[in-house]
Amino acid sequence: MPTDDTGDPTPEDYVEYCQTQAALLAGRIETMREDVDELLADVEAETAAVREELDRAQTESPTGPASPDAGRDPEADVEAIEAKQETIREKQAAMETYRDLADGYADLAERLLDDEFDASEALVEVVRFETERDAPACFDRTTLAETVADAAEDEQSE
Repeated sequence: MPTDDTGDPTPEDYVEYCQTQAALLAGRIETMREDVDELLADVEAETAAVREELDRAQTESPTGPASPDAGRDPEADVEAIEAKQETIREKQAAMETYRDLADGYADLAERLLDDEFDASEALVEVVRFETERDAPACFDRTTLAETVADAAEDEQSE
């Protein structure tokens, strides 16, 4: 994080941090959207295959030739489709959480720019925001809230 002449972070540094976090979340949302699109395509294809198999089973006579998919288990197919649908729902819920958090970071960055915060007040605002929204759960990298918490633990143990 860039700093001022004394080596301390500036309010603008915290604005940049918030903008970076929002951008990281936006990237993750896009990746998840691509995953969901692939899963939806799979569900549609598998659903069409199951319907086709059911239609074929209803129209074929019992003495007619067996279809190449005769060994398929319709219940297993339906369970696989339902499992993918559940994964889609979970990813969509996570996407919504990430979207809300990204929007929150963007709003916080604007507020830090618009209001007269000094660096320590800006840090407090960012840490409060991340703590209230459980931001660390959404990132692979360490957030400011985690850094501050770790520093506080280190001070207590000394």
